[in-house]
Amino acid sequence: MKLVLRIVFLLFVVVALAWCGSNHSAPTQPTVNMTPTRPPAAGPTPTPPPAAMHSVSVGMGGNQFVDGQSGSNVTTISAGQTVMWNWPGGPHSTTSGNCCTPDGKWDSGVRSSGSFSQTFPSAGSFPYFCTVHGSMMTGMVMVNP
Repeated sequence: MKLVLRIVFLLFVVVALAWCGSNHSAPTQPTVNMTPTRPPAAGPTPTPPPAAMHSVSVGMGGNQFVDGQSGSNVTTISAGQTVMWNWPGGPHSTTSGNCCTPDGKWDSGVRSSGSFSQTFPSAGSFPYFCTVHGSMMTGMVMVNP
């Protein structure tokens, strides 16, 4: 009888140890993300450069508009760029239209100092003049696509 008790006790201990070493839960499966992912970008998205500013002197060297790049009264830019007219002195305006009829696209008003800017979103030819000097003081903005 002692032998039977020892065998039962040993079986109990083996079963108890096996039971305690187990977590009694179903094995977990790895989760799989079925959503396609994009590969990482090569780097940050570059910031576009600011629109170029083209400068025109108003009344420089007398009653004339002088483009800072061409040295003439014609300013050539690309669509989306801006022209800035600068007054070193003297009463002048930059007024859009054929001399001497304003077309309402822009008008700086008559001024003797400061600056005025206009952005040109689309291609075309844009004549302008000074309301003080009329046909003696004209300019052109040529906007390329």
